[in-house]
Amino acid sequence: MRYILLATVLASGSVYAQSSMVGAGPGFVMPGQAAAAPAQAAAAQALRNFIATVDVGQALPPGFPLDVAAPAALKQARIGWGFAVHDVQPDSLRAGTPLARAAQETGQWRYAVMVLGKPVGLLTMEYAGKEWRLVSIGGAGISRDVQALVARYGNQRNVRLRYLRVPQATADFIEVSQGAAPARYAPLSAARESLGLRMRPDAGLLDAAELMPGLRQAATRNLNVMY
Repeated sequence: MRYILLATVLASGSVYAQSSMVGAGPGFVMPGQAAAAPAQAAAAQALRNFIATVDVGQALPPGFPLDVAAPAALKQARIGWGFAVHDVQPDSLRAGTPLARAAQETGQWRYAVMVLGKPVGLLTMEYAGKEWRLVSIGGAGISRDVQALVARYGNQRNVRLRYLRVPQATADFIEVSQGAAPARYAPLSAARESLGLRMRPDAGLLDAAELMPGLRQAATRNLNVMY
């Protein structure tokens, strides 16, 4: 059986206008919201199609992209919250563009796969031609990181959430904005490792000014390695 693996959460990006949850903003949706949106409906169908390829009578093979203990658990799998992917490019970092303004929609949405209320991975969807298509399945670690932030901030009024990544720095974040206050950022696991941040996932939020020097250094270092 052929599995589509999400080798790294920083591999690709996407966007489609969807209705938002209370407090989440247009780049983040929760279960039951925007249920008729094409990307979300396509993700639900893609999940059903994938589950149909799994033999529930057999053990899970090595490298299975969802974090479940046994195939039978997939009977409970549902699409949960989802988010648009926003990228920040190195030129914006070098120019000193504020992180919130530098982030640009990329054209993908990612949706959590939930089993009994817990995330077990992500589906990445991309619009191709005339329909939304599945790009990859995986990313259990990031789904748990984001779930913790959704639980903390997702239903607060006047709070907006966005997923941002800086591919050249191998770093990604959840941006949390409340009212007119400047946005603050929760670094996800890749960002904590890339930037050497010695903090727990639930340690709180950082200002953009605290992140920018490390992002510039990491992006420059990685680009130098590439070229």
